[in-house]
Amino acid sequence: EHRKRVREATEGDDDGGSYKGTVFRWSAASGFAAVAGGFKKPAGLIVRRDGAILVAAERYHQDKTRLEGSLYRIDAQGGVAVLHADRLKTPWGVVADVLGGVFLAGERHDHRGKFPGLIAKLPDGAGATSFAWNMASPAGLALTPEGDLIAADAKAGVVVRFSAPGPPAVGVPSPSYTNRNPFDLPGSTVAGAQVVVLGGTEPATAASDASGAFVATVPLHANQENRLSVYATGANGTGLTSAPSAALVVHDDIPPAIAVSQDPPPNGNGWNRTDVTVSFACTDGGSGIAFCTPPQVVTAEVTGQVVAGVATDRAGNS
Repeated sequence: EHRKRVREATEGDDDGGSYKGTVFRWSAASGFAAVAGGFKKPAGLIVRRDGAILVAAERYHQDKTRLEGSLYRIDAQGGVAVLHADRLKTPWGVVADVLGGVFLAGERHDHRGKFPGLIAKLPDGAGATSFAWNMASPAGLALTPEGDLIAADAKAGVVVRFSAPGPPAVGVPSPSYTNRNPFDLPGSTVAGAQVVVLGGTEPATAASDASGAFVATVPLHANQENRLSVYATGANGTGLTSAPSAALVVHDDIPPAIAVSQDPPPNGNGWNRTDVTVSFACTDGGSGIAFCTPPQVVTAEVTGQVVAGVATDRAGNS
């Protein structure tokens, strides 16, 4: 019964009235509930992290509102807006990558040849670029954990795999320790890639040069661990996004503590009649101690001798 109702509701209506295509939400507690209607031939959809629903459909017409496009956004209140204004015939496939880039598959209305199919990418939800073209009729899309895009070309009867870049190589050890903020994170990937680093106080971006090298300036969470994820998107951000590389960067700009003791202790007049061993105890609650002055033995019979000790942590604070 539910299948019948959904099928009837998703059929288009070209008689001038509202389209019947409807997006439903289902839960075990309340069953089916309509989220938004008025779509012509809605096919693929995705739910974004902010709760918005993206719907691939040929047109939208609900009550007095007409919208032209091929990808629409439904907000939390059920409002509908055009996300991709270029009209595609049968915009079936839609999928989003880990950075929010949206891939949309369909057929161009204005194409007269045998291969009208294309896959467009909307890197940030707008401003689409052509990712692949000269396809027959791309339909279903999927992304692998490695970031590769899988496209089913319905008319050609083939499944095509587009390869993403490999995870970027990070040019610092993990963990790394620093007292600098922001932190310059070097690495390498394919040439002409857009690099995005997540896990700091805000995303950091960089571009790889002709050799693939990059340096991303990352704002860190102060005085704590920063677990960074480093992504590379090919073709200056218009291509596929790699699986992430991980980097652990510990920020610490607080100097360590150092305490001194001597053995044996001085007599009541502040003198020692034997050799004295001066020891240093170093502690650091952030990156940890890298160097602490070892015990020093004082043998000279001279008044007012000074024995200096230094504590240095792994982030370079002393």
